[in-house]
Amino acid sequence: MKVMTVTEAMRLVEAKAAPAISIYLKTDFREHEGVGTLQSNLTKLYKRIESLVSKTYDIRTRDRLLEPLKKSISSLALKKGKGGLAIYHNENFTGVVNIPTPVQDLAIASESFHLKPVLRCAQLRGRYYLLAIRRKCADLYMISHDGISKTDRINMQVNLKGSSAAESMDHPKRWFGDINLRNRKVLRDSMASLNRQLSATLKGERLPLLVAGAHQKQELFREYCSYEYLVDRGLTGEIEYLDQTELSNMAGQLIEQHYIELEQRTVSMFCKAEAAGLASTDLYEIAKAVVQGQVQGLIVAEDRQMWGHLDRLTGSVEVVEQESELAADDLLDDIAELTILKGGKVTVLPSMQMPRNKLIAAVFRWGNASSDSVRLTYDLRTNGGLTDHSKAALYSS
Repeated sequence: MKVMTVTEAMRLVEAKAAPAISIYLKTDFREHEGVGTLQSNLTKLYKRIESLVSKTYDIRTRDRLLEPLKKSISSLALKKGKGGLAIYHNENFTGVVNIPTPVQDLAIASESFHLKPVLRCAQLRGRYYLLAIRRKCADLYMISHDGISKTDRINMQVNLKGSSAAESMDHPKRWFGDINLRNRKVLRDSMASLNRQLSATLKGERLPLLVAGAHQKQELFREYCSYEYLVDRGLTGEIEYLDQTELSNMAGQLIEQHYIELEQRTVSMFCKAEAAGLASTDLYEIAKAVVQGQVQGLIVAEDRQMWGHLDRLTGSVEVVEQESELAADDLLDDIAELTILKGGKVTVLPSMQMPRNKLIAAVFRWGNASSDSVRLTYDLRTNGGLTDHSKAALYSS
């Protein structure tokens, strides 16, 4: 069984996998529930897969598919932890992924891997930069759902007289009290220098930048920072002796809230696009548009499924009542995967946050919001919205 990263799991969207098995196991339990609960739930999920495969495929395919899976599951070391576990299996490989974001128990046997929970994880724990401002330097880290790595160390060029002046940056009561006017100027110059060096390092980047450090340092740096994607809130506190793992763990919840706010902005932009005739919540219309490469941004419900069959060549959709009917796929997942393959952006949301309480919504690449066709830019990783030209068209419609 291959241990995979979230990034590797996302690449399964391109896999020619049929028949494909996807199992999601929740590992976040109350204190009184032990590993036995996990084993029991995993056994139930495997039985569900066994039933689906037996109803859909012939005996030879069933045995070839299930015997290696059963062996892999029996050797899996389960442990409680935040989030959950994903198991992907077909006749060629078996992979397991630890997912740090919440998942629900789910077992699907279909023509492609089910990836919505992984997409949701990548969305909430997307790549970002963390700038840790220390006493004499600043460390720049790249953080993603796969881990943290140091990108650069920037000398802040603080050259103050005496240790008390340098230490005063970390003590609010002495911030304006003990630093003379000359030293204040040196501190400001050091932050201006930090911004210049950071701008050179991040030139052309569009990832969020989260700042960590003492409150006074952050406030002074923000006065000079020219990086467009600076996150409004920072990680405040004494970080001098924190290693990169501790910093990453502390920053995780803060950056997740930032991405949740971007999701809300995405929904708001969808509503504006819909009013301008550039968006839809109709499953059949969206499916045909995806096949033609006309969907720029798609929003689907993570915790709900819509069973059926999608013709990936014509966009024809057949909805069925039950998952067990003829290897039915989750249409929401299939359309999301096809959107990615066609170059569109996908946002996965809890059903309670979906636009107009629908299970699927899409923003199209072109429409008739004005006399000229309007192209929408819909990117959760950057500003989660539209280009200035598109915004103007929407607001004027």
